[in-house]
Amino acid sequence: MKKTSFDKQAKPLAHETRRKGPVVQLPSSTATGTGLGYKNHVPLTFQVRLNDTTTPSVCSLLDTGASLSVIDSDLLSKLGGQPKGDGMMVHGLGNVRTLGWTTIVAFIESHDELGNSVHMEFTQNFHVLPLFSPGLCLGLDFITTHAVTLMSASGTASIGPYSFPVVERVAGPYALRPEIHAAEEVTLLPGRYSWVPVYAGCLAPGVDYSVHPRMSVSEDEAIQLAGPAGLLTHSPRRHILLGNFGHVAHVVPRGFIVADAVAARLGDLAGAGGEAFTLDTELRSSEEVAPPVVEPVGDPINPFDDDDPGPSDLAREAETVLVDELFRVGVDETGAAPTAVVDLLRAHTEAFALDGRPGGIRDPALGEMPIELLPDAALRPEAPRRASPEKRRAMDSAIDQLLEWDVIEPSTSPVSFPVLMVRQRDKWRFCVDYRQLNTSTVSDRYPLPTIDSIFHTLTGKRVFSSLDAVRGYHQMGVKEADRWKTAFVCHRGPGLGKTKATKKLRLSD
Repeated sequence: MKKTSFDKQAKPLAHETRRKGPVVQLPSSTATGTGLGYKNHVPLTFQVRLNDTTTPSVCSLLDTGASLSVIDSDLLSKLGGQPKGDGMMVHGLGNVRTLGWTTIVAFIESHDELGNSVHMEFTQNFHVLPLFSPGLCLGLDFITTHAVTLMSASGTASIGPYSFPVVERVAGPYALRPEIHAAEEVTLLPGRYSWVPVYAGCLAPGVDYSVHPRMSVSEDEAIQLAGPAGLLTHSPRRHILLGNFGHVAHVVPRGFIVADAVAARLGDLAGAGGEAFTLDTELRSSEEVAPPVVEPVGDPINPFDDDDPGPSDLAREAETVLVDELFRVGVDETGAAPTAVVDLLRAHTEAFALDGRPGGIRDPALGEMPIELLPDAALRPEAPRRASPEKRRAMDSAIDQLLEWDVIEPSTSPVSFPVLMVRQRDKWRFCVDYRQLNTSTVSDRYPLPTIDSIFHTLTGKRVFSSLDAVRGYHQMGVKEADRWKTAFVCHRGPGLGKTKATKKLRLSD
């Protein structure tokens, strides 16, 4: 913080309070408390004039982590003031006893709602500390008394209709948003996390920094580096946890940027995340496992097509007849397809995937799937995810297929969700990240059967039948009024959290 300079002969605290121009007087605090020191965020400062609206302003800390306001004893003496009363012990700046306290009339140059310049006047008790290097600090006794609203991101604070500028300031050769560099060369093995030593001398002492490892992916995605966010403080050297999610080892050179750090701002809180785990002692095997061989990637013709092993041996051995050149139906004792089965198939031909298209349920009694949002839900659009040329080709192929099947349509929805291409064996699977929508949707609690319960129902049975719902998630439409909620970025498509329950409920009906 820049040292305050003023006329030593003026001694503004040695004469009566002087007021010039419009002045708004603020109510005074009735008490002060025990100091609790400073929280670990970037110091917030502002300009204040002491006992005179015509003298140069003094830079003061504005600290929500300090319970009481303090002033340096030397600064008070230079201003022409002196402490009075008994001292008290304060904590947080070390166990220090104050030299007493003093009452000062102060002014903050501010602006009203119309932009007019005005001084806000307030009377404040300051506890006098020896060797308080910032000079002046207004704490919670000032902030809470006057209901100060701090908006450090926009560089302003306000008291009622009056606003004044505040500044986040880090003194010395430190940065608010530094890049974190590797301190030495490290080899990141595939499928493992490693501690990477980094330089942390650029972090300001006494300030907490949230650190976000950069996600680095090679063009062929053989190397995929990422790591969990963490908290770092000033030190010549710290360590960051970085994982290699690819299948090829990678050497991180010294000086390589591995993360970005952001200094804690006023109002930031540190807490454990929802997904936390404890690292056990590293176990080293006697032999290193060779990385898997990269399988050739084929252009996906139909990313929704599962590997179909074909009908079972029993199905091939059963005697069947072809009905309407569409359905192969087993015969009865007369050698003909049962009339009831044939009538059922003909009544619901559209429900079957006869030409590779997903069947469609057109039963008015079943209707379409609704998507009911929670009362306080507010969906927001999400940015599209980056995709490699290979993924984009697979994505285009999938979208063209869905458009041809009439499963999706162009959308002008105000919300959208990103597309994800997921590798499954030798194919790309087209997915949409609907996690935000799922958490905002009223859950359908229709029970889904467990594997154990299914096996239990099959116990003792000798004849079994199966129903394969090909591309079942596409067979039931979404209500037209709710379709805007399913839009995805650039390449539109479905994938909802309650479809499993809806599908099971309709099958049970």
